[in-house]
Amino acid sequence: MTGTTQNAGTSARATALTYIQPAGRRATQYEELTLHMQWSPDNYAAQGWFNLDRSGAPPWRPDATLFKARDWWTFRDPAGEWYRPFIDRQLAIGQAIKHAVAGERRATGFACIEPRWIGFLGQDYGAYRFAEYGAFLALCQAQRECASDVIAQPIIFQSFEKDRHAQDIALFGLEIEECLPGFSDAGCKDVWLASPAWQPLRKLVELLLAARDWGEIHLVLNLMMEGLVAPLFTRELVMKGGSRNGDFVSPIIAAGAESDRAIRRAGIVALVEFLLEQDPGNRVVINGLLGRWSPLVDDAVRGLEPVFTDVGLSFSDALAAVTAEQKALLDRLGLDVEARIAA
Repeated sequence: MTGTTQNAGTSARATALTYIQPAGRRATQYEELTLHMQWSPDNYAAQGWFNLDRSGAPPWRPDATLFKARDWWTFRDPAGEWYRPFIDRQLAIGQAIKHAVAGERRATGFACIEPRWIGFLGQDYGAYRFAEYGAFLALCQAQRECASDVIAQPIIFQSFEKDRHAQDIALFGLEIEECLPGFSDAGCKDVWLASPAWQPLRKLVELLLAARDWGEIHLVLNLMMEGLVAPLFTRELVMKGGSRNGDFVSPIIAAGAESDRAIRRAGIVALVEFLLEQDPGNRVVINGLLGRWSPLVDDAVRGLEPVFTDVGLSFSDALAAVTAEQKALLDRLGLDVEARIAA
């Protein structure tokens, strides 16, 4: 794919990767390491598909999503991450959590956590890891079917983030168990499976797991679940409630998840704008998905009200904050006003 040119009296110099069409004047390292790893007759696979399945279907198909695009390879993720910077960022989050836990151990800070918050950590906080793991599994399905590598790669990275966050919560429970006799999060799975507060979110996650349109999974998870449920829980509940109740580690864990979410929020905004530019018909599809999934997201959000009440936090204030943020985003994108959760 690379080549050299020889000028008289000069040494050979390397040329660009000729199969890459950069978004700017020159290809970035992100573009060079990402573009066209996924082959297709639509890019450079001039010989056609060479790995059809038993039914004759190719590994990537246009009908894997309702969304349409003239060229899926012209999308660019704003983060512009490839593997190494992604891992560096994840390492920084992990180190921050590690230092926070070590500091609390040295200060015997876990013993200062309010009893009601200890109950929350063992039950509801532990339950949230199942939602994160479900998101991880749904994203695995989405990335497998993506129409291009530049869209699939950030979805792959996000799936790793979700798996990491689920593990961060589980590991934190083990740390508390070592420091506080009698603490256990063994009942958190039962909370996820049976508590009325969590059943609407569980239903939402399981329906995402059952979805097969990769664009639908990606859009609903990032524009709606990550737009409303995630900030409600990680930011308005864990980050704000932890410090008020003597817990200074779970807000650090939640802050890592929030930093991931900010990057993926910019990515879904860029993808929506890309889809609207590529095919005006995509607006109808997006608004239809918003309308269909909004009641489920609404139920998931409102179902968590008792969790806020149990730890002495205002659910109405938290809901107002996340819905205002979501309204501003939908306004910016010009999406259907009716497909919103009312504060």
